[in-house]
Amino acid sequence: MLPLFLPLLAGGTAVLAPGTPSPAALRELVAEHRTDTLALTPSHLTLFGAAGSSPTHGLRTLLLGGEPLTPTAVRSAHAAFGADCRVINAYGPTEATVAVLAHTVDGGETGATVPIGLPGPYAQVDLVTDGETIGSGPDDTGRTGEIVVRGVQVARGYLGPSDGRPSPFTTGPDGVRVYRTGDLGRRLADGSVEFAGRIDEQVKIAGHRVDPAEVVAALEAHTAVHRAVVVPRRRPHSTAAVLCAYVLPETTVDPAVHADLARALRTELTRTLPAYLVPAHVAVIDTLPSTVSGKADLDALPDPFAHTTPAAPLPVTLEARVRHHWAEILGVDGALLSADSDFHALGGDSLALVEMVTAVSSDLLTPGQAQRFTGRLDCLVRNLTFEQVCEHLTAAREEAAA
Repeated sequence: MLPLFLPLLAGGTAVLAPGTPSPAALRELVAEHRTDTLALTPSHLTLFGAAGSSPTHGLRTLLLGGEPLTPTAVRSAHAAFGADCRVINAYGPTEATVAVLAHTVDGGETGATVPIGLPGPYAQVDLVTDGETIGSGPDDTGRTGEIVVRGVQVARGYLGPSDGRPSPFTTGPDGVRVYRTGDLGRRLADGSVEFAGRIDEQVKIAGHRVDPAEVVAALEAHTAVHRAVVVPRRRPHSTAAVLCAYVLPETTVDPAVHADLARALRTELTRTLPAYLVPAHVAVIDTLPSTVSGKADLDALPDPFAHTTPAAPLPVTLEARVRHHWAEILGVDGALLSADSDFHALGGDSLALVEMVTAVSSDLLTPGQAQRFTGRLDCLVRNLTFEQVCEHLTAAREEAAA
């Protein structure tokens, strides 16, 4: 609605792109019709080519929304449309007639994602947590709450019968309609808001509440990465979530070296991020699937746990056998395991821990050695890395030999 009616209300012309969007069609649309304002999702930026391609000049304002906007995506926008193009990051649900917050990119953004800004006219946007409205003073900086929209632009409700859940639409004492978005926002020092994910999609890894946007920012900072998406997945027979990263390379990469690039990216992340933020899986993809609205289609991304690998002969060395058991139990690529790979961060819950201890003990230890190994578990689980497990197994075997 916003890109369709706003130009008309402002005395401008709305230009519709016929057919399926393509790089050639969109570039032609901007050039032929002398388009000065364009509304896209960040995922659409890939249609204008990666950084380094010739920019399409003439566009004065780029309105982005529908997905978190990363600094790398902003650089892609300026590469596509020139450094003078004004980039606006907008936020708003359909239920509130779309945009209710907006931020004009000024180059001073320092977070993993670009802020979604401050409310526009006629919209009141609050952050609410535990029934309390988060203010905009110095003491409120960094606090997170649900984004709640109030104002005349809020819809009256959904059409049809309720699905049994409480309605997110209410009416305040002043008669103004209120909509609870289910999105989380974080208050910034200047009073603006930064998107912090969905309430129903919060991810907890190894006991830590994590923001996948931090991982996306770290991946997209790499020169080989054009776009990245990070989503939680659950390994088979477990309730524990692990982070899985999907990477669109900056340039076309031979599928034969996808695994090498994935391994190099994960190794780099282990040097720059805490262990619980390092994805259990990094996959290089040729295209980023999208929904009909142009957003990244997370459900269409390949599930790393959906396939099984053919059985291979057991390796010989202790480290290689431990690697084999970890890969089998956690559903990870054994080649990506390093000395500091953390069992819990890779999705290992209490059940998986029992499976792992049982597997390595029965495979590598005698009953007496296994008893000594399990006797150290209280110490081991506090630092359950690949290297520590191997060292404790080796110590249990050497003590028996002595």
